[in-house]
Amino acid sequence: MMSRITEAMINIRKRVELVDVLILEDNNIPHLPSRAFGSVQVNRLFLENNRMNSIDRNAFAGVEEFISEIYIKEPQLQILPKDSIEFLKKLTVFSVENSLISDMPRLEGLQELQLFKIDGSKVRNLPGDSLRNLPSLRYLHISESEIVRLDIGVLEKLQHLVLANFTNNAISWIHPRAFRYMEDMTEVNLSGNKLRDAAMVGRAMRVVKTLKKLDVSRNEIADLRQGSFIDIISLEEVNLSHNRITELNRGALHRMPRLKTVDLSFNQIRSFHSDSFMDTPQVEHLYLSHNELNHVTDVSFVMDSLPKLTLLDLSHNDIREIPFGALRGYPRLQNLNLANNQISQVSREALADLPSLMELDLSANKLITDAMDGPIFDLPYLKVLRLAFNKLSKLNGKILSNLNQLQNLDVSHNGIMDLSEDAFQGIKIVQNVNMSYNNVKEIKSGTFEGLVHLKILDASHNELVALSDHLLGDQKNLEHLSFAHNQIQLVSSHLVARPNDLRVLDFTSNYILNFPEELINHLPELRELRFRQNAIQHLGRGSFQGLHKLEDIDMHDNRIEAIEDDAFKDLTDLKTLDLSLNIISTVGDTLEPLGNLMKLNLSDNYITSLPRNAFHSLTRLSSLDVSNNTIMEIGKAFVGMPELKYLDLSYNHLPIIKDGAFKNLPSLISLQLHDNSVTKIESDAFQDLYNLEIIRLTKNGLSEVRRNSFKDLTSLEELYLNDNLIETLEDRAFVDLYSMKELHLDRNLMEELNEKAFIRTPSLR
Repeated sequence: MMSRITEAMINIRKRVELVDVLILEDNNIPHLPSRAFGSVQVNRLFLENNRMNSIDRNAFAGVEEFISEIYIKEPQLQILPKDSIEFLKKLTVFSVENSLISDMPRLEGLQELQLFKIDGSKVRNLPGDSLRNLPSLRYLHISESEIVRLDIGVLEKLQHLVLANFTNNAISWIHPRAFRYMEDMTEVNLSGNKLRDAAMVGRAMRVVKTLKKLDVSRNEIADLRQGSFIDIISLEEVNLSHNRITELNRGALHRMPRLKTVDLSFNQIRSFHSDSFMDTPQVEHLYLSHNELNHVTDVSFVMDSLPKLTLLDLSHNDIREIPFGALRGYPRLQNLNLANNQISQVSREALADLPSLMELDLSANKLITDAMDGPIFDLPYLKVLRLAFNKLSKLNGKILSNLNQLQNLDVSHNGIMDLSEDAFQGIKIVQNVNMSYNNVKEIKSGTFEGLVHLKILDASHNELVALSDHLLGDQKNLEHLSFAHNQIQLVSSHLVARPNDLRVLDFTSNYILNFPEELINHLPELRELRFRQNAIQHLGRGSFQGLHKLEDIDMHDNRIEAIEDDAFKDLTDLKTLDLSLNIISTVGDTLEPLGNLMKLNLSDNYITSLPRNAFHSLTRLSSLDVSNNTIMEIGKAFVGMPELKYLDLSYNHLPIIKDGAFKNLPSLISLQLHDNSVTKIESDAFQDLYNLEIIRLTKNGLSEVRRNSFKDLTSLEELYLNDNLIETLEDRAFVDLYSMKELHLDRNLMEELNEKAFIRTPSLR
């Protein structure tokens, strides 16, 4: 193989002076020999998956004056000589990924090298002379390897290095001066190593005066002693997540004047010293999720030393209550996350004097109504409140009082049975209310009165039986409304305001018998309409009157038997129509106005035949499903549908596929004909289907495959004829199937395979 490549290099050299990109991929080149590329002027070289074991020390000789980037991805590569690249003076990028090399190549003196990467190797040591005299190096990645220590001098004099990435090695020791003389370093990533001593890391980083981001996550650090991180003067972000830290001692983070983000999540922290952060006044984001904190007061003492804190994440701990005054008096706090704790009680004014708080998450706790019977939130500027997954059996106005600016409320998954009429009266400008997955049986007529800014209301998965007139009469800005999965039988024609801006209406899974056309016809902005899993029997000519913007109708699983001819006459923008699992028996001219329809599902009905040109006006239709009906004859129903790509006729009673049945379907990709009663396929049944990729004829009654049954299907890749009664394949049954990769003939009655049945099927194996 290499001799052919060498010959190709010679031929290339005769024709061109310079090759900008040369890619050698998926070949068999166990060894890359000396002067592998001759003297071709290669600029960028990619070597990937060539089963390469070794690279000669002079493999790149001849191109040293030209090559600027080398990328190697060879999982079997073991030998990369130390001196194999040090003479490539023009090299700017050198990358080796997923290899087995155990020695670092020497880079000394590569004046133009900007990026060096070894990602996945057996390298254990970084020799002191391997990274010297590299004035242009800015990005150093040595990850997924076996480096165990960073010694003094290894990174010395890399003055312009910006990023040092040592993730997922086995580093357990760092010399205090390993990173000295770094003039431009802004980020060090030590994630996924075996570091145990935080102070050792802190000492090494202290000399890097420009460091802004430090990642020590996924190590084995157990505690943060006094002075663990001190005087790292430019540091803005430190990540200590996924360690084994149990406590923070006094002055653990000390004199870090620019530190803004501290991530201590996914540890085992049980306690804080109140002076854990000393002279570190700029911290804005503190992440403490997934720890073992029991008392919110432990954290509040720390917060006193962080006057600029805007985000505090205490989710996934073991906090059980928020006592009086525990979290009050932090003027800049904007986001407080207490989700997934064990909080059963929030004392009055426990959350007060937080004038900047905009988002509060108390979801997935154990809050009960009796423990919140009063105005516990004194948060006049709160915009988002999450109380989902608690045990609030009753929601009243007292709970949500003093929340004048609230815009988003989530009280889903609580088991609410009693929704007071004044429940939302204290949140007049709310825009989004999620009250799904509760046990609400009734919504009183004045519940949403005055909530004129409401845009989204989700009341799905409750036990509602009826909805009162004008329930949403004030909500002219309402855009998304869901009463799905309730027990509603009748929908009032005056449910929503007139005029309105409703875009999505969902009544999925109720007990509605009569389609509420009087309501629907007064929703001129409607885009999506979902009435699946109800008991609707009839769609009249006025069902969708004036809904020119409607794009999606889902009427799956109803009892629709009749659709009047003009029912869809105004739906000129409709894209998707699902009428599956109904009792429809005929397809007449009902669909004719739907010129922009792209997806139609008529499966699981009682359709017995498809008249000629049944879908002729659906010129943009790309997917049609008429499976699981009782169709015995398709005639010319599908002729002339230029954009149809997916056609499903499975689980019907078709006895024969006639000549020209699918004529003029130039875009068809998939044809499903399995589980029918097909006993015969005429010779030109699949005529001119040049883009067809898959045909399924599984589980039919075919006894033979006749001459030219499958010919000129140049894109066909998969043909399923298994589970039939085929005894013979006639000569030339499969002709000019150039793309065929899979032919399934198992579970038939053939005793031998007729080789003459296959003509020009080169991809079939």
